[in-house]
Amino acid sequence: MVTKYLKNKKAQGAIEYLLIVGGVLLVAIIVIAATTSTGRSSEKLTSQHVANVIALEEGQINTPIITDAECIINQTEGVATVKVYMQPSSTPGVTYMFTLHECATCGPACSTHEGTNINEEGYLQFKTDKITMDGENYYISAYAVKNNQRSPSGSIFSCTAHT
Repeated sequence: MVTKYLKNKKAQGAIEYLLIVGGVLLVAIIVIAATTSTGRSSEKLTSQHVANVIALEEGQINTPIITDAECIINQTEGVATVKVYMQPSSTPGVTYMFTLHECATCGPACSTHEGTNINEEGYLQFKTDKITMDGENYYISAYAVKNNQRSPSGSIFSCTAHT
């Protein structure tokens, strides 16, 4: 009777041991599966976020900043040459548009001018017949255009006309 009891105890201990090992293996498999699937979906999500950020940056056009302007009237030709010194837009491949105003707060612009390349001296230049009065202040704002989209207009810069 005692021998039979001891055999049953050993078998019971072995079965309990196998159940514990089986439970640990099952938990390990679940944890590994959950970690692996989360890693894949996280990687996919990260690559989608990176693609979205790149598309946003490519679609965004940064505003150029005017640092100085010079309005020189050529009375014999009847036009003025405007030199606009600026920090270019950090967006590559843009065209610069300049708006010329007779006053800082008045309505529509007198004229709009286009420029593409900043020369070695660091300015873009355009000619206009709208600047005629020596000593008058004129106001210039700039924005960048690419693929029919434009940056916000930069701050308005004052330019005093002179001969």
